[in-house]
Amino acid sequence: MLSPNQLDAELSGTDRPAASWRKSSRCSHGECVEVGTGPAGSVAVRDTSNHGTGPGLVFASTAWRSFITDIRRSGAVR
Repeated sequence: MLSPNQLDAELSGTDRPAASWRKSSRCSHGECVEVGTGPAGSVAVRDTSNHGTGPGLVFASTAWRSFITDIRRSGAVR
């Protein structure tokens, strides 16, 4: 499994651009979550308080979609 930093490095070393990170739309105080797209549609998640240097997670696209669907069904996010 690649860390988000390894993901950036791997993508930068190929013809593809580095992962494009976006912050949560609910971010208002600076301690947020960023999500990026990786190889084969994988989804990387990292904490913005680490300024891109801390640990993160990389999910298969199917696992990420399942997670988001479950969160929406629970009513935690609208």
